[in-house]
Amino acid sequence: MKNKIILALIPAMLLLSACETTSFGSSSVVSDNGQSSSTSSTVSDSLTSSDASDSTSSSSSMSEDQTGWTADQIALMEENLGGQTIPFLSMEGIVVSFDSDYSCVTVIGTTPSDALNAYNAVLGAAGYSSQIIEDATYGDYIDATVFDAEYNFIEVQAYEADTAIFEIDAYYNASLSTWPETAVSTFLTSISATTSVPAFQAQAYQAFDYSDSGYFEVIAFGKSSVAETEEVYTSALTALGYAVDNSNYASAGIVATSAAYDVAVQYYYEGDAFYIVIAAGEAPVGDLTFDFSTEDQISGTKDTSLTTWISGSYTFALTKGNSTTSVGNPSSTNSYYANPLRVYTGQIITISWDASTSVSSLTFACDVTTKDVSGLVEGTFTGAVLSSSGNSTAVFVPNSAVTTIEIVASAQFRLLGVAIA
Repeated sequence: MKNKIILALIPAMLLLSACETTSFGSSSVVSDNGQSSSTSSTVSDSLTSSDASDSTSSSSSMSEDQTGWTADQIALMEENLGGQTIPFLSMEGIVVSFDSDYSCVTVIGTTPSDALNAYNAVLGAAGYSSQIIEDATYGDYIDATVFDAEYNFIEVQAYEADTAIFEIDAYYNASLSTWPETAVSTFLTSISATTSVPAFQAQAYQAFDYSDSGYFEVIAFGKSSVAETEEVYTSALTALGYAVDNSNYASAGIVATSAAYDVAVQYYYEGDAFYIVIAAGEAPVGDLTFDFSTEDQISGTKDTSLTTWISGSYTFALTKGNSTTSVGNPSSTNSYYANPLRVYTGQIITISWDASTSVSSLTFACDVTTKDVSGLVEGTFTGAVLSSSGNSTAVFVPNSAVTTIEIVASAQFRLLGVAIA
């Protein structure tokens, strides 16, 4: 599978999660009416077979010599998994249940020997795309998917819920008959994008809203060839002013960025499926006027109330303002004037230039490893307006005839640099 390079703008992709109390991650599956139904769920640290009695419906516990699903278990699965069952794993004390809150079929039993590898192999042999995900927080687990002839699909997650309990969770997702226009538009609104994303015509779709992770994914089925699929969608995007880049096609497919840099669309054909991943765009940063990887541009003293950086005819000043934290937040062992520059809640950035200099935009590049850009883009601006923002960048356009802009941070953010054009 190609890498979702759009996700360089976002934290790593989160998979659908389990049915009890400690979440792996979350997403929403989009239905044919354009609504999102939550399939996020959690896994208990102390799950036992008695927990299944809290679910909407449940089969009885079975003896240790069970070699396949019972008729009741098959009926429960078929009722809630689109007429299908999931591959069997031999375990003692099997209980099958359905949780209506999460539309999740759950199987629990006494953990067999080498359960993860054993069931991963069973799923692979049954035609699932299956892998073991290493998770240092909640423990390793299986994530597996399979599509049927109508492009409906089942996702299975399996993990050791307790030292003696193995749990298998299965979700059924019916395919959509039309492009999920409403859900896509809702997602674009959530990222403050004004550029639209064109529909792609296909026989069927699956759509997933990963808003918590900053992206929306559509999987389309039914085009006749790779060339037709990608050429058609490239034409639709360029007609709306998107710039298209296929220079990294082998590993990432094609990436299109809107003219306003508010939307990025990654798309590629894989197997019988055409993947479309939508996220906030990123403005190109260009050469940094102020580079905060070092303290080299600091002019004068590193002062805890006011520190100034100089680059040519431009001045960048950071003042404490009404912040409870000093500029640079120095201590006996560290300070944060660079690599990156930390800007704290209530601190004030002032950028100025001489009257003979023409400025059309200021692009702020942020380190979003631990802090996002919200403290910058949701701050208070004087002398400029926010033109666009992405996962790690924000572009400001100065008002006419001004030579100074001011930004008051609404929360902490971390600056790598500012490019002035």
